[in-house]
Amino acid sequence: MVSAETAAWYLARDGQAFLPSEESDAFVADAGELSVDACVRGIETRPAAALPFGALAKARPFCVHSPDRSEIAIVRLVEASPDGAVTISADHYRRS
Repeated sequence: MVSAETAAWYLARDGQAFLPSEESDAFVADAGELSVDACVRGIETRPAAALPFGALAKARPFCVHSPDRSEIAIVRLVEASPDGAVTISADHYRRS
């Protein structure tokens, strides 16, 4: 984890939700596995502005595009505790 000021792109947290940066796009899948191709299609057809933890329960996958569209992260919320700690699993893909 790095501060937003030093990261090329990031996923912020505000209370009980993740917030993609204004330059990024996100998509929340209905359930199951999520491929990079499905992320791209989902971002184009059903973009998400906020990612509330309640909607991401049970490790529901979501993805976030980097602002320049060269990278994508597929993320699952594992746990969000009341004290502010968040555990995620993430896969990062970079276009070659």
